Amino acid sequence: MKDPTFWILARASGLTAYVLLTLSVLAGLVVKAKPFGKAVRQPTVIDLHRFLALLGLGAIAIHGITLVLDTTVKITPAALFVPGLVPYRPLWTALGVLAAACASGSASRTGGACTTRPTSFSLRQPCTGSPPGPTRRDRGRSGSTSARSAPSAPRRPGAC
Repeated sequence: MKDPTFWILARASGLTAYVLLTLSVLAGLVVKAKPFGKAVRQPTVIDLHRFLALLGLGAIAIHGITLVLDTTVKITPAALFVPGLVPYRPLWTALGVLAAACASGSASRTGGACTTRPTSFSLRQPCTGSPPGPTRRDRGRSGSTSARSAPSAPRRPGAC
């Protein structure tokens, strides 16, 4: 009998990814819907949402690696990125490949963005650029338009 280690790891990491990403979606829904009102701090739930999503993406990566290393079904590294290349249940494995691509794509879209609110644990880097110039509301209160012509500090490349 063959060693079932990679078969077990592949299944366990797949189920773990499924649970972590489900919990991440639920945390994201709590952020938007606010069903608990002020009983739950929004920054804490946002950080939990991001952390669970990151752990879920790690579990997806482990799942893919262990699928390639498992000898029960021959899966090539290319089959992890191209839907339909796996002969075992091609529809379901193709949907899994597409789901992993969507999950990693949505993480790359939001993972590099900046926030101006520093938190105790955040996956996003706080903005370090210069503060924005005066707004129209600020100019209206002072009655002067000189703030409009004042040069702002130059921004560093990559700053928000």
